[in-house]
Amino acid sequence: MGQIHHGYLAASVAAVGQLPGGMKGFYVLESAVEGVAHNQIEVARRFNIDRTVMVRLIDEMERAGLVERRPVPTDRRARMIVATELGVGEYHRARGALRAVDDHVLAPLAPEDRDAFVAFARLVSEHLVAMDPTKGAAACVAAEATMRAAAATEGGACGPAPDAAGGGPRARG
Repeated sequence: MGQIHHGYLAASVAAVGQLPGGMKGFYVLESAVEGVAHNQIEVARRFNIDRTVMVRLIDEMERAGLVERRPVPTDRRARMIVATELGVGEYHRARGALRAVDDHVLAPLAPEDRDAFVAFARLVSEHLVAMDPTKGAAACVAAEATMRAAAATEGGACGPAPDAAGGGPRARG
């Protein structure tokens, strides 16, 4: 899983090119293009971006001509993030490049296997986010609890561990 993640992330970062903020910038731009960037705080929460980082990111994206901040009609204090024409074009360029990354990463799989792999990966991702999207350690804690329970009932992921009398070190699952 780590190898897949590392390869996909490296290729994705290269695909978004010089967008301010890299992949975070892409996600913010995508929200703006899709019209769901109703305010900076909402977008920052959705993508787990620190508020101060979000302000700097939007500033950089504005300077690059990709987005504009516009007042929210119902809340004078809030600002929507709106994609400019240049931003829309850059979004489509980056989106196309990310589709090529997807095709490259999934190349060893038959088309029907790609769909299944993506569906399973999405299911696992949704499970992890549902546990606690703000604390990455939550998945590790849950996994350790699951492994301890399996070890108690089935001998662990590595099979039964030899005890001290068996002469071998105790296997860890």
